[in-house]
Amino acid sequence: MGVSKGSAVYMPPSVRSGTAAGPVSSNFPPSEKASMLRGEDFPSLQAALPALIVSEKKHKDGSNHKQKQLMSEELGNHELICVLKCRWGMVVLVTAATNITTDQYTLLALKVHITHDPTNLLAKNWSGSTFVCNWIGVTCGGHPYRVTALNISSFGLQGTIPPQLGNLSSLQKLNLSYNQLSGTIPSSIFNISSLQILDLSDNQLSGSFPSIIFNMPALQAIYFGHNRLSGKLQENIFDYLPNLEVFYLHYNSFEGEIPATLSKCKNLQYLSWSFNYFSGIILKEIGNLTKLKEIYLGYNKLQGEIPLELANLTELEVLSLQNNALTGPIPLTIFNLSSLTSFRLSNNSLTGQLPDMGQHLPVLERLSMSHNQFTGGIPHNLWQCRNLQIVSLSFNQFRGSIPNDIGNLTKLKEIYLGYNQLQGEIPQELGNLAELEQLSLTNNALTGPIPLTIFNLSSLTSFDLSNNNLTGQLPDMGQHLPVLEGLFMSHNQFNGGIPHNLWQCRNLHIVSLSYNQFRGRIPNDIGNLTKLKEIYLGYNQLQGEIPQELGNLAELEQLSLTNNALTGPIPLTIFNLSSLTSFDLSNNSLTGQLPDMGQHLPVLERLSMSHNQFTGGIPHNLWQCRNLQIVSLSFNQFRGSIPNDIGNLTKLKEIYLGYNQLQGEIPQELGNLAELEQLSLTNNALTGPIPLTIFNLSSLTSFDLSNNSLTGQLLDMGQHLPVLERLSMSHNQFTGGIPHNLWQCRNLQIVSLSFNQFRGSIPNDIGNLTKLKEIYLGYNQLQGMMQPRLGKLISVTKSTKRCPSNFNGKSLYLIEVLQFHDCNLKGNIPSEIGNLKNLINLNLANNELTGFIPNTIGRLQKLQGLYFENNELQGSIPHHLCGLERLYQFYLDGNRLNGSLPECLDNLISLGYLSLGSNRFTSAIPSTMWTLADILYLNLSSNSLNGSLPVDIGQLKVVTVIDLSSNQLSGDIPITFGGLKQLQNLSLADNDFQGPIPDTFGDMLSLEFLDLSNNNLSGAIPNTLEALSFLKYLNVSFNSLQGKIPEGGPFASFSAQLFIGNKALCGARHLHVPPCKTKNHLPTWIYVLPFMALTQTQLDEAMNPAQFDSRVSVKDHTRSVGHPGMPSSSILSKDKSFSSTASPINSLLAGEKIQFVSGEAANSIHSDFVGTEGRNLANTEFEGEVPRRGPFANLSIESFSGNTQALCGSPQLQIPPCKIRTHRKSRTSFILRIVLPLVAALTIVVLALILDLRLRSRFPCSAAAAAVFVW
Repeated sequence: MGVSKGSAVYMPPSVRSGTAAGPVSSNFPPSEKASMLRGEDFPSLQAALPALIVSEKKHKDGSNHKQKQLMSEELGNHELICVLKCRWGMVVLVTAATNITTDQYTLLALKVHITHDPTNLLAKNWSGSTFVCNWIGVTCGGHPYRVTALNISSFGLQGTIPPQLGNLSSLQKLNLSYNQLSGTIPSSIFNISSLQILDLSDNQLSGSFPSIIFNMPALQAIYFGHNRLSGKLQENIFDYLPNLEVFYLHYNSFEGEIPATLSKCKNLQYLSWSFNYFSGIILKEIGNLTKLKEIYLGYNKLQGEIPLELANLTELEVLSLQNNALTGPIPLTIFNLSSLTSFRLSNNSLTGQLPDMGQHLPVLERLSMSHNQFTGGIPHNLWQCRNLQIVSLSFNQFRGSIPNDIGNLTKLKEIYLGYNQLQGEIPQELGNLAELEQLSLTNNALTGPIPLTIFNLSSLTSFDLSNNNLTGQLPDMGQHLPVLEGLFMSHNQFNGGIPHNLWQCRNLHIVSLSYNQFRGRIPNDIGNLTKLKEIYLGYNQLQGEIPQELGNLAELEQLSLTNNALTGPIPLTIFNLSSLTSFDLSNNSLTGQLPDMGQHLPVLERLSMSHNQFTGGIPHNLWQCRNLQIVSLSFNQFRGSIPNDIGNLTKLKEIYLGYNQLQGEIPQELGNLAELEQLSLTNNALTGPIPLTIFNLSSLTSFDLSNNSLTGQLLDMGQHLPVLERLSMSHNQFTGGIPHNLWQCRNLQIVSLSFNQFRGSIPNDIGNLTKLKEIYLGYNQLQGMMQPRLGKLISVTKSTKRCPSNFNGKSLYLIEVLQFHDCNLKGNIPSEIGNLKNLINLNLANNELTGFIPNTIGRLQKLQGLYFENNELQGSIPHHLCGLERLYQFYLDGNRLNGSLPECLDNLISLGYLSLGSNRFTSAIPSTMWTLADILYLNLSSNSLNGSLPVDIGQLKVVTVIDLSSNQLSGDIPITFGGLKQLQNLSLADNDFQGPIPDTFGDMLSLEFLDLSNNNLSGAIPNTLEALSFLKYLNVSFNSLQGKIPEGGPFASFSAQLFIGNKALCGARHLHVPPCKTKNHLPTWIYVLPFMALTQTQLDEAMNPAQFDSRVSVKDHTRSVGHPGMPSSSILSKDKSFSSTASPINSLLAGEKIQFVSGEAANSIHSDFVGTEGRNLANTEFEGEVPRRGPFANLSIESFSGNTQALCGSPQLQIPPCKIRTHRKSRTSFILRIVLPLVAALTIVVLALILDLRLRSRFPCSAAAAAVFVW
């Protein structure tokens, strides 16, 4: 049996009998009456009892007891109480009196704590002048005579429960329900060991469940439902409730897990904890409570799977677990609970298929499985559950057709199969369900006509087939559906006319036939549906005039005939519909004038008459419609002026009067509309200046006065229009300058001031409008230069996207794409967003949203794109989102989300893009993540994720981007990365990875970006990376790498910064690492042999440093003789020196260092270094004077670092001046000392090489022997 607010909570008769409120007669057996005091015979008993004093005093030796005789007074005309001299007899008498007095005082204390007694029952009845057992709501009994029951429910009492209530030590039943008591529950109540029933439900009690409970073996029922109690239930409370049968805590705020000790309540039959915040799993131990008949755990935060052990509850009749976060399939064993009458699992994330259950659930009356992820078909033998009255399977993924056998469920009253993927035609067997009241098949893919048999269901009250692909015509149904209240057929392909006898459905409240292909006229007889409240006939092909009979619908609230082909005037009778709140006739061909309607439509909120052919003036008494919020009269032929009285519509939020022929000035009374958000008067013939009062409308978001003949200047409006988003004043005659404080309208997105006469310059501060998307300032008389600050307007587009001034997600149920990104939205994401069932793309990125991600988003089963990045969301990722199997793009990065990554992310089987970076997630990366075989983009960077990466990461075969940087990941990098052939971007930077860089990285041939910096990687950089021809960026800085840096492939273009922070790397000089050690056994001078055949001039040119290859280290000793492509700069790497008078080649043979010497020769070297700007000569062991002319004049001290101790010259390089030396060597001496010996040596070497070649041709030998010969 259900538990609902506002209805009496069910109590088993055996538990709750005898607790009805009202006077209780004391009818006891004669023997019982004879043994107790008769309160009605002794009215002064209560006054006398406190005067009875018993005092005992012992002698000092303790051997004697002295008793004092108690004085008695006459208590009535016929009976006296004689004070017994017997000690024990006296004690019994006084004890009885004291206890009944205690009960009286306790109840008087309760009365004192009642602050409001609307019925005055307690004030009149609970009096010291009457015996307590005669008080209303009080029952007495037992030996001695005591209060055994207190029932003052439904008195409307206000106040608190006093702790003295625990003094009613003989109390068995306490019922204070259905009042307005507040405060906490006194723990003293749980000291009453005789208490059997405790009912405090339906009050306003707060605080936690009492944590101290003594043994209460008699307690059978606890009713605490519908209060404000909170906190966790203590684990030990069930140790003291061995006989508990009923435990109701529904509609409170309890939290925490269900205590495991609940299984000790072996007699429990009714458990209702719904509408709380209980979390965790449903304990399997609950299966031990084999006497359970009803379980209500719905509307909590329970997770996990439904335990198999529930199948042990063979007496179970009601199982209600709806609105939780349960996952997995329903255990098949539960379908064997043959006593089950109500089975409710709706609003979870359950999966799997429903089995054929018919033969196992013979007494089932209600089956509710909506809002889950069930698949497969509707069970074909469901019809065997002959007692079914309600079937709710909506909002799932059921496929196939509706079984024909459903027509055998002749007791069915309600069927909800909407929002599935059902196909085929509607079975005509539904016409057999004679008791059917509710039929909803909305939002499926049903086709074909509606079976005529359905129109014979005379009990039908709601008939919803909307959002399908149904065809055909609607038959005359009026005489067959006499109690029909709601008819929903919108969004189909129905044609023909609206049934003429529909008017016979006299109880109709709502008719929705919009978005079809209905033709013809609106039947006149529709005026007979006098109970109609809402009519939606828009988006059809209806023609003719609007029937005046609509004026008979006195209760009509919503009338929408938009987007048809209706003609003629509006019948005047319609303007007498005083209940009308929304009146939409837009997009037709209606003519005539609007009458004065104000006094006839007092509650009208929306008036939409746009896109018609109305003429005349705007009704002058329209202002009497005081509740109007939206007025849309645009695209008509209205003439005249705007009525001044429009300023009386103080609730107006939107006014659309554009595209008419209005004249005159804008009334200043518009400034009275303090709630106005949208004002559009565009494309009229308005003249004069803009009233200053309008600029005080601080709620205005859109202000459009374009295409008029307005004059004057725009005043500084910035401080007055803080939320303005669109300002359109183009095509007028405004003069003056652009307002300088316009920049204070920080929310402006569109500014259109073109085609006016504005002068002056564009204000600098316009650059502060950082949300601006469109600027139109053309066709004015602006002068000056465009200000640089306009560069702050990074994105100037022609987007027509508007951001909402408020957003609650309630009224957009048909929308598929919702893009409110970059709108400065604040507050929480409303839970109603889960109602947008057709939503495919949801983009709320780049706002200031706070709070938690609503669980209701899990209902958006069609969602493919979810973008919440760059907000301030907090909490964890709801597990409900794991049910979005169509989700392809999922962006939550840049928030404050925390907790663990959901294990269920692998349920997002369509996921291609997942970005959770820059949050506060802590946990290991779930192993299920690596099963997302179709993932293309994965960003988990900038969190606190830990653990290691498994080899399963190699299963992401199509991934192109993986960013796991800035976490706390550790361990070795898996070699399975090599299998990611499509990977283009990989960042593992700023973690704690150890071990070597896998050689298999060279197999990721598509890789363009690789960042492994700031880890603890060791070993050498694999040479296999040279094969990555697309690699543009590699960063291995700040690790513990060693060995030679590869030189081939992409490494030739990498800079030194990408390798810093590694202490043992070696390689090329330009990478700022030491040269690698070489095992070359040839003398260093052998490197000059390729140049010995050159002339002196050629040698000098060859030694020109301008020819040096800047990419090779000056001290590179790794090259060998005859190495292909060896640059001339390698000569300098042999540590030879330049002389002041000799050729550089002589210095190569004679010295060990390159020396810049002083004098004219030294300064002449600058001519050889033309084009060397930007060269670095650091750490090259140069010595001598640094030249001062040519390119050397532009070099800094950094270019010579590491040489400054041996260099001299320019003070600007912070090196000492050179000593003066004189070099006067003649050219003849130079030839004799240098050239001739050089030519002789060269000749000898050439002859030796020729001889060597001849010997090689005759006697082949090993390469080692050839090397020795050359030596």
